Amino acid sequence: MRVSSGTGKGTVAGTATHGGWTIIQSIGEKAPAAVSGIAGVDASVTLSWDSAVRSNGQSVTGYLVFRSTTSGQYSTTALSSTIPAASRSFTDSTVTGGTTYYYRLAVVGSSGELIQADGADAEIKVIVPPANMVLVHRWAANREMCGEMGRAVDRDQNYRCEYTGPGGNGSHYDIQKSFFIDTYETGCNYTPAPGCGDATNGCVGYAAAAPLMNSAEGDVFYNRGNGTCYINTSVGTGNTWTAANSGALSSSQLALIASNQPGLPPLGVMDQTRSYAACQALTAPGFGAKKLPRHSQQVLASAWPEELSNAEMSAIEYSATSLLTTGYCNTNSGAGLTYDNNAVPADLDTLPGCANGNCTVSPSTIRSVRTGSNATQNCVSRYGAQDLVGNLWEWGSDQLASCFNSSNDPGNYCLGQTSSLDPTNDDWEDFDFDGTTGPGGGLVDVTNWAFSDMAFSATHFLPALGLPVAGGAPASLDALEIGVGEGQFDPAKFRDDFFWLNTQNANGTPARASPAGGEWGSAERAGRYTLRLLRTPTYTAANHGFRCAVDAE
Repeated sequence: MRVSSGTGKGTVAGTATHGGWTIIQSIGEKAPAAVSGIAGVDASVTLSWDSAVRSNGQSVTGYLVFRSTTSGQYSTTALSSTIPAASRSFTDSTVTGGTTYYYRLAVVGSSGELIQADGADAEIKVIVPPANMVLVHRWAANREMCGEMGRAVDRDQNYRCEYTGPGGNGSHYDIQKSFFIDTYETGCNYTPAPGCGDATNGCVGYAAAAPLMNSAEGDVFYNRGNGTCYINTSVGTGNTWTAANSGALSSSQLALIASNQPGLPPLGVMDQTRSYAACQALTAPGFGAKKLPRHSQQVLASAWPEELSNAEMSAIEYSATSLLTTGYCNTNSGAGLTYDNNAVPADLDTLPGCANGNCTVSPSTIRSVRTGSNATQNCVSRYGAQDLVGNLWEWGSDQLASCFNSSNDPGNYCLGQTSSLDPTNDDWEDFDFDGTTGPGGGLVDVTNWAFSDMAFSATHFLPALGLPVAGGAPASLDALEIGVGEGQFDPAKFRDDFFWLNTQNANGTPARASPAGGEWGSAERAGRYTLRLLRTPTYTAANHGFRCAVDAE
């Protein structure tokens, strides 16, 4: 390939390699809800790479980026101007959602010659997500998780690493394919003015939905008092308002209710089962119906930018000071924000908060902020997803089959299973909290603990699944011992993340669902690995919501 930077110089003998792709971020267009007043942002791709190694002895003065929509076929004109050697980063803001691009580097030598980057990862494939979604790139996710496990990556093989445990392919850790995940938590797509006969606010307020008579079939109403989203399911005259969590709603009705657009009240009071149904009702154009993500995907998407220290990540996860100052994650009940008793507050970021069923009384305990909130604008993962930690617990599709206690079985333990919602999700199949694989077993009730405390014999950890592992577990699990030695998992990486199980809790033996990340009142217990296996798949609360994902290839 002959390349040109406008200097008249072409390629010269020899090759150049860079030290691997370090940042691969692809963000779909930000397309806010009309009611929000939030500005839209174009789609973009950002790539960064490690320093170059030259084979012909010239010093590196810069880089050029080339782009194509066909692998191996590039224009002779670079997409970028010369990028300084010390920068090693480029953002492409001329991309279109749903399009696949290929990028390649050329190194600029001290004499102006261009040397094409070589190697198995010289060309990188990047898919731009649909609106309001981000890409979790296979290479980037493999590299990051292998780094968490302290394993060397193989750049010739999609940045995979040696690994024999669950979440891998038997011999390596490799997520196999990239995936998209919603940039924002799913919101209640309430009908704007003049819907529901309100020329100012539309279908939002504190009254129960039933009295709202000036409404049409398909209107969506959000109740600030209890955090519930309703849809008008009436046919003909009259009004019949049905809560979003109702099993009577069709896919088309769920598609009217649920939205990944920023600027909406988060769609809480949805159980795991109906959250999965809502994702299935939504389509990523060109990529098919969405699903609830696996917990392993939630863990991957939640990774913070790699330049941050553990202390800086901890500060983002638990913003003990005003969100108005920090923009960090909402894990401290909207610290610094004002929640009032108006039907629609002056500050739309606090739209969910209001008194229980009546905004003229004392404020309620609902302290979430709207999706894409300015108040949490710095609670953003390395892939560009916002609020994966805090605001609302987010359902994954993983499940435990059942739990037993000493009253009906000689021991306290819970069994893993393939998800009853998503039969392709078998991550927890045969992962039993029985004292051999996961902590459990015996006659002691397993409750909750910070991962770093290693309670209930949980002395090991599986970063790939984000699950605690019992001491003495089979070597085939390839779990990491928690500690600061070589080959161990440094407990500082947990940053006070918490795990809940409670083998004898009031829910008894039914299946357990998997909300992750924490919510507005979790404080320092919220985080990337935080997981709460207490609730059944039919549990609902204003602090439990979700976002959706879909395979990108």
